Amino acid sequence: MLNSEKSCANPGDNLTGDAQVRTALNLQYLTIGYNVLEGVACIVAGGLTGVLSMLAFGIDSFIEVLASAIMVRRLRFRGTTDELEQAETRAQRAVGITFFILAAFILFESGRDLYARESPDQSTFALIIAAASAVAMPLLGRIKRNLALRMNMPSLASEAAQTTLCGWLSIILLLTVGVYRLTGWWWVDAVGAIAMTPIIIIEGVKSLQGKSCGCS
Repeated sequence: MLNSEKSCANPGDNLTGDAQVRTALNLQYLTIGYNVLEGVACIVAGGLTGVLSMLAFGIDSFIEVLASAIMVRRLRFRGTTDELEQAETRAQRAVGITFFILAAFILFESGRDLYARESPDQSTFALIIAAASAVAMPLLGRIKRNLALRMNMPSLASEAAQTTLCGWLSIILLLTVGVYRLTGWWWVDAVGAIAMTPIIIIEGVKSLQGKSCGCS
């Protein structure tokens, strides 16, 4: 969440120069590139091995790609102040919808895992992918969040929150693999992911309400 003590004027009023827009675009391109590579690798690996959790990880990556693509369109938009405000509102709502898509997918996948009594994926490939995302996504999300404050762009703040949450899902996977090896609790990964969904839904609601920048 962004600090509510920071000033948040009307969306689009405070968008500073081209340098910040270029930086924000580059961060989105980096996010898209990383998640496309991760998503394709996981889907291919899941298809070859038949491990459904790898397929799910790949689909999750493309949900993040969708949110970043929305932000690319927003950042490349040019127009009057009123048009910028309208574009900002549309972008923030669209990003908000992706939170609900992510939450629904997590609930579906976790429910399937619980029904099938599926234990966490412990393959070396899965752990490497999860470890990379656990490091990269929270860091990238924090950079985007700080930039969103400087640019006064709530839609970017919302997308940054989703990037960070995707990193936390990877951290949960790594932690639950450790717990599973110690205790044999096959359900721990699914329950951990389900526990994240209220946070994801809250962020989605905030995005739809235009509150991701602490604005009332």
